[in-house]
Parts: sequence; C-alpha cells; structure tokens
Amino acid sequence: MGAPPVPTEEHSRIIRARRVVAAAQAAAARDGQAPTRSLPKAIANTTDPESRVMPTRRGFVQGYNAQVAVTADHVIAAVNVNQQPNDMPSFVPMMTAATDAPRASMQAPAHPNTRSGSSWPMPATAATRT
Repeated sequence: MGAPPVPTEEHSRIIRARRVVAAAQAAAARDGQAPTRSLPKAIANTTDPESRVMPTRRGFVQGYNAQVAVTADHVIAAVNVNQQPNDMPSFVPMMTAATDAPRASMQAPAHPNTRSGSSWPMPATAATRT
C-alpha cells in the first residue's frame, strides 16, 4: 500500500528539491549573481479590456468566470458573469437569483406568438441580478 510515512525533512522529494535549490544557488554564486526571479511583462488585452487574467489548474487564462443555475428539468434559472477566479463569492447570489426566478417568471407576461398563451420563463431580472 505504498511507502511508510516518513518525517517531512526525510521525504525523497524534499531532499531532491533541496539539492536542486542548492545547485542553483551555487551556480548563481559562481557567476557572481544573486538569484533573481523574472516576472512576466504586463500584457493588456486590447480586444476586451474588461476581462481579467485568472489562474487555472494549468496556468492562466484571460477571460471571465461564468455561473449558471438550472432547474431539475434543465431550464436556465439564473446566469452571472464576473471577474472573480473563485466561485465561492458567487454562490449565495446565484442561489438567491435561482430561487427568485420562478416567482419572477410567474409575473412575466406571456409571449403573444405562442399558441397556448404561455412562454418559457426567462425574466431579465433573474439574469442580471448579482
């Protein structure tokens, strides 16, 4: 079932990482340079300046974070787009919008081109609520 647990300082990956750091520091000292960390250049998105660079599992992506709440029968109840990389701040507002959507759809007038006089519940207030 795998290797037995060892103290953190004795773990093979820690030992290997310390060797790599020591070698890099020795090489930098040999060259007469202090170890530096290069930062990426600032990049502006001229196509969509309101989008944001957000971290992902595999790096970074420039874009938005979209949230959608649907009903049990897959009808979209609420939509929200923001610039926050984390989903947690959107949870409560999305659940509030999703629970308010059926009430708002019952008050919405029916579309005149439907035969039965009813339309899909797609109120604008639920989609824009934050």
